[in-house]
Amino acid sequence: MAKYEHRDADNRWHAFSDADNQVIEDAYRANKNKILLTMPQNPPGLREFEVRFGDNARSERMPRPPSTKIIQVNVASGATRIVRRIASPRGSNSAAMTRASSFADDPALYGWLLRRATSGWRRGAWQRRFFVLVPKSSCLLYFHRGLHTREVQLCRNADPSAPAARGTIPLANAMVCTDDVDGSKQHSFSIAVPGGFEYDLAAHSAAKKEAWLDQLVRVARGDDLIPAPPPTPARPQVG
Repeated sequence: MAKYEHRDADNRWHAFSDADNQVIEDAYRANKNKILLTMPQNPPGLREFEVRFGDNARSERMPRPPSTKIIQVNVASGATRIVRRIASPRGSNSAAMTRASSFADDPALYGWLLRRATSGWRRGAWQRRFFVLVPKSSCLLYFHRGLHTREVQLCRNADPSAPAARGTIPLANAMVCTDDVDGSKQHSFSIAVPGGFEYDLAAHSAAKKEAWLDQLVRVARGDDLIPAPPPTPARPQVG
């Protein structure tokens, strides 16, 4: 299970209890905006805290979400602390760490998405890019051109002969925000990575957005991907 820590005014990190870790992790996995933590053993005024996530990780004392996209707010005083999530290490038997025996065995998504440019004269413009999800490396690669299936598999396996990516989005401990970017770009979402950088992406349909979000969230949490069930064979026609 992932662990959570909050940072005090002296920049020292303090671990939450195992029970609080479980509550916070459950909320994180459920994509909740906030939860209430009650600590009755604390002195008065230090017993109730809100943990806020994603774009909701704001308070009067911290008007902008931190790079971790999680904060703790004292309900009584409004005192705010940054919270960080430390993902549990992947086990050696993790499917995401195992090289796929064939292309069809690997459920990781690949294909075209739109990416909003963050620099240059086209800053802010939506550009079509080819993306390959690489769970083994906890990253999302993107390319200017489309790749053949063999090239996709080379990227998945971190093969030295794989085509060079135009860019890499690190997913470990990233926060995947499901809301449309600026509330305007249809089927869009964003990925906030540790360090404060944010990537805006958009799919070409609601179904594709949901499929990408499901896998991106799993990889960011360190979970295994679940292969799609095999298609149901068609019944033979009689007569």
